[in-house]
Amino acid sequence: MRTYIRKRSHASASPELIRMAINLVKEDNRKISDVSKALSIPRRSLTRYIKTGEEQPLVGYSKSRKVFSSAHENDLEEYLHQSADIYYGLSPKEVRKMAWLYATMLELNFPETWNTNKEAGVDWFG
Repeated sequence: MRTYIRKRSHASASPELIRMAINLVKEDNRKISDVSKALSIPRRSLTRYIKTGEEQPLVGYSKSRKVFSSAHENDLEEYLHQSADIYYGLSPKEVRKMAWLYATMLELNFPETWNTNKEAGVDWFG
């Protein structure tokens, strides 16, 4: 699925909007159906967020096999920008090798093919 294009707009409400809706229902004692219509949030989703009592509800889908955390990705991106400035740019193959080296240095869980090829996969780079 290298070229997956999302076809639906599920989970399009922002976390801030959902927190505001939860506060309207809990603190202002407004009906869930009224708040969901006013803010265009599905009623069942709003009910689930209120029922679980999550302070920061998870909205949308997360990647199932994410290798790097957001902080690690930012560090890697910053390093790649610095090295690209010094060495007149990096090829995609060099970037994938750097990603594999960084993942092995941090001792992260990654696909076995990364070790076999000594570089990150094409899907990771895409």
